[in-house]
Amino acid sequence: MRPFRHTRGFTLVELVAALSIAFILAVAAAPLFSNGGLSLHEAVEVMKADIRHTQVSAMNRGVSRSLQFINGNRSYTYDAAADGSGGNERDLSPLGGGVYINTTVSVTFNSLGEPLSPAQVTIISGEGSKTVSVAGYTGMTSAQ
Repeated sequence: MRPFRHTRGFTLVELVAALSIAFILAVAAAPLFSNGGLSLHEAVEVMKADIRHTQVSAMNRGVSRSLQFINGNRSYTYDAAADGSGGNERDLSPLGGGVYINTTVSVTFNSLGEPLSPAQVTIISGEGSKTVSVAGYTGMTSAQ
């Protein structure tokens, strides 16, 4: 009889078990790689940050600053002068999902950071819609 030799490698049972575990992990992680709903959420968060940036800029500079949203556009202007000149343009198209603005409105903050009037901006994408609200007096933003 030949002596038992220790061979290297995997048995079929070990290979099937390892592949099964890898498959289960891949199936569990698959939703994390999809874009389901993130583009709309990201657009809302970016817009809220730009509104806050414009508000802080008005307070720091001691002058009125504004944002301009136009219905049907995939971009808007923020941190502009009160007359709409200058400012920065925020393009939402890199976020994907067909995100666009569904409201035409200007939001202007005075030198104290107060909005001249409350405002609402609706963002629409293939995943649905959300409305970003700017509260009067405080300029606090919220999304629904």
